[in-house]
Amino acid sequence: MPEFAPLWHNALMDASEGFLFFSQFPWLETLMRKLPQPLVRKLVPNLSSLFLMTGMVREKVDQVQADLANDKKPDGQRTIFHDLFTNDSLIPEEKTPERLAAEGFSVVAAGSQTVAHTLAVISYHLIANPDILKKLQDELAGVMPTDNSTPKWSRLEQLPYMGAIIQEGLRVSCGVSHRLQRISPDIDLTFKTSPQIHGNSKQQVKGWIIPKGVIFFSAIFFYTVI
Repeated sequence: MPEFAPLWHNALMDASEGFLFFSQFPWLETLMRKLPQPLVRKLVPNLSSLFLMTGMVREKVDQVQADLANDKKPDGQRTIFHDLFTNDSLIPEEKTPERLAAEGFSVVAAGSQTVAHTLAVISYHLIANPDILKKLQDELAGVMPTDNSTPKWSRLEQLPYMGAIIQEGLRVSCGVSHRLQRISPDIDLTFKTSPQIHGNSKQQVKGWIIPKGVIFFSAIFFYTVI
């Protein structure tokens, strides 16, 4: 159905397939962006939709920048680009069209496919476990007595079982399947193993230090088991 934006879904799925390749050869992405779009669609059909979507974000950034320069009020609702361009606390390097276009694409991508995947994982486990689904339905019936009931978000936040299901869904589903890049810009990170107790004695705690400013990676499995 058109209202479910299949183009956007396909673009993100195609992007995830080519991510590992471009991460090893980043210059290829720069080259492909400089090529004519018809040629890109012919050479790499799966990535043409990705470039189309990133181009749409860049067009929006350029439009907002031009409107602000001409003191033109937005035709519809203000976007995050309006606030970023007019934010005096940001340095000029963080407000370039290229930077804002990349940030805009990240915001939209991070809030769509990852959320959809998490909801799919939660839905599967609820359907696969009827007793858990029934308990959740009973809890929701307290704030949604009819099909047309629309409880406030503050009320939903107070539901302990639904909150636990959401937290468990976030734990077992992964937003990204590759290693996650992490960096501590200000302080050293100190990791310690749990002390081992044997009788009345306790072994010395071992650990390691990752200096500040050093980029390191960790597998998604690390975050789903702790």
